[in-house]
Amino acid sequence: MVVLDAGSDTDGSRSSRVASVEPVLSRWEALIHDRTGPAARPVCVVAHDAMRLSAGLRGLPAEIGRFLVIRPNRAHCAAGEDSGLPVVTVAAMAAVAVTAALLGTLRRRGMQPRQTRVLIAGSATMPVLCPLLAAAGVGELTSWDRRDAGRFPLRSITRDVEVVIDLLGCGRDLTDAARGRSGLIIITPDTTSWALLALPGMLHALATAHDPRLDVALYYACALALVKASPPGRVLPDPTDPELGPAIEQAATHALRGGARSRREQTQAPPTTGWNRPR
Repeated sequence: MVVLDAGSDTDGSRSSRVASVEPVLSRWEALIHDRTGPAARPVCVVAHDAMRLSAGLRGLPAEIGRFLVIRPNRAHCAAGEDSGLPVVTVAAMAAVAVTAALLGTLRRRGMQPRQTRVLIAGSATMPVLCPLLAAAGVGELTSWDRRDAGRFPLRSITRDVEVVIDLLGCGRDLTDAARGRSGLIIITPDTTSWALLALPGMLHALATAHDPRLDVALYYACALALVKASPPGRVLPDPTDPELGPAIEQAATHALRGGARSRREQTQAPPTTGWNRPR
């Protein structure tokens, strides 16, 4: 199912909100069907907070097993975890591809993640990106937003990093910042097309998993699979590669099983005993 969180739209009635997002839902419905095979069912959820979005997801038909949430309000991103349902966001899947692109670029240049300083312009738009890059072993992460420009101009702050991940469309400012910095790496993702790289395999893995939980380990496994599937000369795989979907599905399935096994071991572990009071 494709779900659009319209709760971030503060103006207009419910009907006007739904009408305004119908073209977006229809586009994603077609994309999911084209890339994954199964038909997608579009639904618009109007929720003013994470709790209502979570309740709205739980209230959807029980036969629906997978949810792709597009354009979620930043404050609603935890709703999927709270709902207990396998909810994937476009931002999270795009973050997987961004991580893969960074690792692939560093590999091509002979650079190590732990020795790399990365600036993320607009990290709030991809909440899982910072944890993902930390899992990848990136040495130093800095977050920057447009409201920081007064005290920390982008051109100045980029002098102390090797990589800039631009999620805000700062092209002109970064062009100026890159002058005289031939080695500066700038990654500017196309959120939709990049999210679709790992999405089909992820959805197929979720469909066959028992009690699936989405976490950083799962996303990182998919990012590594993207790196492995990238041909020489490219930092990301060819989206038309027929082996891409199965490769992501295999990596995601392995990570999901590992997470489930870890949770079982934690619940079956004997309780720890406290210190005995000396007599």
